[in-house]
Amino acid sequence: MFPYRSGAAGLDGVLRFRPVAIILDLTLPDVYGCALIGRMRRISDARLMILTALDSEADTVQAPGSEVPH
Repeated sequence: MFPYRSGAAGLDGVLRFRPVAIILDLTLPDVYGCALIGRMRRISDARLMILTALDSEADTVQAPGSEVPH
């Protein structure tokens, strides 16, 4: 496991270590986590789990590829 505290560091880690799974927090200090999903999808086919303390439906359904029941 390689924990990163920013989106930029996380993207670098994905490129360097080619993980098979990624746990992404949406509340990062330098970028909103949903903005990273597309970038990660372009550089990796790793499984992506989104973890967040945000609880509004708007936050969860705007994540690309999210499968939140409506």
